[in-house]
Amino acid sequence: MDLSINPTKAESLADLKREHLSSIVAPLDAYWEEAVIGFSEHLEIRFHGERAGFVCINGENQIVCFYLCRRFRRFGADVLRAVIAEKGIVQALVGTNDPFFLSQCLDRSKNTEVHTLLFGDNEDVGSDDTVFGEITFEPATAEDFEEVFENYCGAGDAMDAESVETGFEDLKGYIRTVMNNHRIFVLRENGRLIATSECRISKTQEPFADVGMIVAGDQRRRGVGGHVLKLTKAFCYERDLEPICSCEAGNIGSMKAIMNAGFVSSHRILLADIT
Repeated sequence: MDLSINPTKAESLADLKREHLSSIVAPLDAYWEEAVIGFSEHLEIRFHGERAGFVCINGENQIVCFYLCRRFRRFGADVLRAVIAEKGIVQALVGTNDPFFLSQCLDRSKNTEVHTLLFGDNEDVGSDDTVFGEITFEPATAEDFEEVFENYCGAGDAMDAESVETGFEDLKGYIRTVMNNHRIFVLRENGRLIATSECRISKTQEPFADVGMIVAGDQRRRGVGGHVLKLTKAFCYERDLEPICSCEAGNIGSMKAIMNAGFVSSHRILLADIT
């Protein structure tokens, strides 16, 4: 088989990446699109000299995206086998919203487990400020930066490590990126920051916007997470955006808050052991 798999810049695959996004059955959230896939190594696949598709491999040597143009898909099993052999791959992170990639992985998988839940908006459940004190919900400004940073740090050391791993210089760099390019909101009760939320408006998957939240450590189990997500959803509705979100499978607190805010998960990211 005349097949080549060579590193390339993500920008050179822009047209194929658009094709990939149009082929999936539910949107990718911004973290997976921009960080997990965006900061992975991109390899162009050529078949008999023709561009056939691409594959992305993260820093843990896991395949996180695999796409072939329609007329080359019948060679999918052979191409994936070649990628696995050439790169020494033993795992893939694959979404159930990506039927082609998923089917190829399942054919070669010895074991799978749920890694992440992908949520879509199911209903507008409204919000009730009466259960809190005096509430304000505003976009974060430069004056809020240090408080926002402290709240992100309170989510655990894993977040800072994750931001570095995915290409941001540090957690502060990540926060500045979201503040400058998207939105971070601050929820205050009686003047005190009790939660922050993000709204990352997709430029490639309109009209979707990825939302998320971080609740201050001593404010958990009060319904704050669900409340700040409801307010962030309202921001999306006002702009004709469709909110989506995700959380890791083991994060029960986030899962409950997300569902309380009217989201339902119909898709998963699976961690698949492949050979």
